[in-house]
Amino acid sequence: MGEIIKVLVKKEDGFNFEIELNKANSIYQPRMIHLQNEKGRIQFTEAEFITISSVFLEAINNFKILKKINE
Repeated sequence: MGEIIKVLVKKEDGFNFEIELNKANSIYQPRMIHLQNEKGRIQFTEAEFITISSVFLEAINNFKILKKINE
């Protein structure tokens, strides 16, 4: 398995996204996504995430990265 990176991003509407990415062949692939705000937390599995990953990863470029953790 490649390098795992956890990124916490904050969107202007108050939602925080904590994303685990698996770096394989220089491509970061989503493993798990957590959607969280003051009302609670939603977790998606990788299979569920695939359906929204292209839209979300495109949107990530517009988010401010709050934290990046290398494991």
